[in-house]
Amino acid sequence: MAGRDVLGALVFQIEYWWVAGFRPRLNGLTDEEYLWEPVAGCWTLHPSEDGQVLYDHAWPPPQPSPFTTIAWRLCHIGVGAWPTGRRGCSPRRRRRR
Repeated sequence: MAGRDVLGALVFQIEYWWVAGFRPRLNGLTDEEYLWEPVAGCWTLHPSEDGQVLYDHAWPPPQPSPFTTIAWRLCHIGVGAWPTGRRGCSPRRRRRR
């Protein structure tokens, strides 16, 4: 039962911040603004020949960190940061600590 309470709280937080804080700030954003590169060499998203979307990255991350577009940051949250953080919160992960 405790696992369900944690899951419910997590879902509530994600939905709340998406609906109340994050999504309203994206309303009306144009493609040009979404992909705007404030400096040359900015990390962004790129279409591939097969219709997929590629994002700039390097490992290890360069120092200093490159400038990024809004599109890149959203992709980073969805592809990198969210799955990594989610694994760190799993019950199996907590038992290993």
